[in-house]
Amino acid sequence: MQTDGLRHQADAIEALKEKFGVPQESHYDHLQNLAGASFDALNAKWILSSGDVVQFQGYINGSGIGILAVMSADAAKEDAARRAKFAAPKL
Repeated sequence: MQTDGLRHQADAIEALKEKFGVPQESHYDHLQNLAGASFDALNAKWILSSGDVVQFQGYINGSGIGILAVMSADAAKEDAARRAKFAAPKL
């Protein structure tokens, strides 16, 4: 599901925290546009007791939007396996 990006990311994250609690993972990406303006985009992830995953990205670089994604436990496992397969090798 798309969000309206940075404009309401604080409101979105507060609503998600109210629903799911404190995320298990979160970090900010410090971004800068071509005009030199900088901003912080929040990324957060909740792993529910069922194994389902709720993931929030406050801003998708260059798009102006954010994303809220929900994955079943099975889909989350498949996604993790796919990411591990294509991850850069550790040196």
